[in-house]
Amino acid sequence: MARYFFNIVEDGHKVDVIGADYPDAQMARMEAVRFVGQVLKEEPERVWNGAEIRIEATDVWDTVLFTILIAGVDAEALEQHR
Repeated sequence: MARYFFNIVEDGHKVDVIGADYPDAQMARMEAVRFVGQVLKEEPERVWNGAEIRIEATDVWDTVLFTILIAGVDAEALEQHR
């Protein structure tokens, strides 16, 4: 088991100080996606605030192991519908 931390990087840094133990990186990746889903379910407006949201998974030494990027981007066609 290894401990993983899911930090939110968006207009600052929200550091996960608790973390969670997973048997391997693949399981941590799946849990990171679930974590992102929960964050977006609770605060969907975060996608449209103009900034990219990054979830960085780190280990106990604060090494970034993988990142999930989220960004809402309006297409030019949307301007024609306004």
